[in-house]
Amino acid sequence: MSRKKAELYNHGLKVGALVWGVIAEGSYEVGRATVHVSYPVAIELAGRDKLRLPSEFCTVFSVRWTDHVDHNRYDGSLTLKGLSYINRLINDFKLGSIGHLYSLKLRTIGLGDAVFWCPVDEHDNPDGGYNVRMSNPDWMSAGDSELFWFTRKSFAEEDIRVARRFAKCFELIELGYYSEVVVLSHSILDDVVQEMLKHQMKEKGLDDVSADVVIRGIKEQRIKIFLSALLELVSGHSLEKLWSDGNDALAWLNTTRNKIAHNGLSAGRSEAGLANFVSLKIIGSLAHAGLVGHRFPKSMLRTAAGEPANHASGLPAWALADEPAMRQDPVFGIAFL
Repeated sequence: MSRKKAELYNHGLKVGALVWGVIAEGSYEVGRATVHVSYPVAIELAGRDKLRLPSEFCTVFSVRWTDHVDHNRYDGSLTLKGLSYINRLINDFKLGSIGHLYSLKLRTIGLGDAVFWCPVDEHDNPDGGYNVRMSNPDWMSAGDSELFWFTRKSFAEEDIRVARRFAKCFELIELGYYSEVVVLSHSILDDVVQEMLKHQMKEKGLDDVSADVVIRGIKEQRIKIFLSALLELVSGHSLEKLWSDGNDALAWLNTTRNKIAHNGLSAGRSEAGLANFVSLKIIGSLAHAGLVGHRFPKSMLRTAAGEPANHASGLPAWALADEPAMRQDPVFGIAFL
């Protein structure tokens, strides 16, 4: 019996990004895609005035590729796939220009760098509406200064020092550094857990040197052991008791981080968001048990939970968290304010 060939789909995406204009105009073959680079001064937007683009600081990429995936333009997969081809092109230029002055402003991009993006047809015409992120007073409001004062009034500086580190994780997601987010998020969790265990052991009468010896003596599956047997020994708590799905979530985080660090895995936006969610939920669970005093803006957990849901399918059950369910979680009201 002959095997039916998988259907091929043609895709197109146009992105205007805040990238230093050092890539020569023209078309470039990148894997299965063709990426066209141009520097228009304005873009026509359906139903709106022209969008004026920042001179010399906005590069427009038009990407066309064929694959066996029927990308849904509404769940973000089409945009992220197109960005991956653009970043391969940028990376090729970066590799060839290390040490040159004009390479200093050249880096890979994420949605946070996009002035606009939209799917396009085979003639490079918009196939649907533009997504515009350029701050134009006619279309978008400026950031609310009350958000700044809410942070200052609601949190003591010591309580949000870890939240400040996680803010970098969210920033890196918007810049397209997904693998780095997984590694950094895992590292922050590791630091918090170690600090918490040392404090608990000190409460039990161990001095700093002895506590440090215990922590450093555990070489394999460190965070798993930290949050199970060792945590239960010094506090009576364990991750499994605090979050029923916590061990499964932690196993996913450890495995993904190790694949990135040791096997060269390239993470996507959904994995980056999921790593933030797991780390924040574990720290929040520790805070709910009174083991740590860290606090976070509630938008952090909500955004971390939303990233995987918006950009991936087939997620594990513990990753699915809608707003009503999140608000019923006691962790949400203790660590996330």
